[in-house]
Amino acid sequence: MSRVALLLNKTGTVTAKADVAVQLLQYYDFSGHFASATSLIAKAAPLFEDPNLSLLRRSSWLIFVGYHSLMTGADRDGFQAVEQAHAIAQEYEQNWVDFFYDVIRVFLYLRGGEETKAA
Repeated sequence: MSRVALLLNKTGTVTAKADVAVQLLQYYDFSGHFASATSLIAKAAPLFEDPNLSLLRRSSWLIFVGYHSLMTGADRDGFQAVEQAHAIAQEYEQNWVDFFYDVIRVFLYLRGGEETKAA
């Protein structure tokens, strides 16, 4: 995985780096490496603010940031991420995001907390 993570430091297009970041975030979260995922989110977040990056790639990133937030108890971040991803997905008719949006919001809601009262 360290060789894959090094790809984020190499020169290349923002799209290529963003794709690596999304795939690596999925791997870290699905395999339970939450500390690595948290570090990756902090490091890769600026990539997803680049105006040259497609909003569709940004929505993919955000949905997995939302999933990570669900797994680590960062409910406020989770709600914000899935809301942003869903807004982009609706604009581009990216229907696959709806499943993740609904599941993540339900679990965040069920966990309770102040963030759920605003949802």
